[in-house]
Amino acid sequence: MGSIVLTGLIAEGENEFRKRMAHYSIDKLVGIFNFEQPKQVWIGVRGRYLVALREAFLKSDYDCGSFISETGMSLDHPVRISGDSVIQIS
Repeated sequence: MGSIVLTGLIAEGENEFRKRMAHYSIDKLVGIFNFEQPKQVWIGVRGRYLVALREAFLKSDYDCGSFISETGMSLDHPVRISGDSVIQIS
């Protein structure tokens, strides 16, 4: 499938989704991720949406290291909650 790779323009620019996603539960974030994961479309607004999603996961109290790195987020597989982690299901 692929992954998003953060660039300065996308990561640091104006993002209309950040404030909204900051208040979502981990269940809602997982649901959004799993809805977006299989999509093959790439447009700028989706990039900002996925960047905000990644940031919301990182601000949660859950370990998301199995699919999120310093430079991006893997969209290769759906995710699920496992204890205090969010892991990809392969």
